Amino acid sequence: MNSAGSPAAASATISAIVGSAASVVVVVSGAAVAVLVAMNRAGVMQIAPYVLVGIVLWVSVLKSGVHATLAGVVMGSDPQATCVRRAPMWS
Repeated sequence: MNSAGSPAAASATISAIVGSAASVVVVVSGAAVAVLVAMNRAGVMQIAPYVLVGIVLWVSVLKSGVHATLAGVVMGSDPQATCVRRAPMWS
């Protein structure tokens, strides 16, 4: 039986490419930031996608060994996540 298509072979290939578990969380963190940038450029204004990506970013930063507050700093620096367009209170 050919083991090239087995899940173990796929796992070994991914491990060889990524290298270690720490590298996986760094890649996931980078991907989460890339998704944030893409959502920002696409003009996404709903909060749910930002919450979901923020949770993924927070967990991946926490698992990487870096203080998870860094994820909050990254999320807070995203203008679409922090800026809500409203009508002025006094007109």
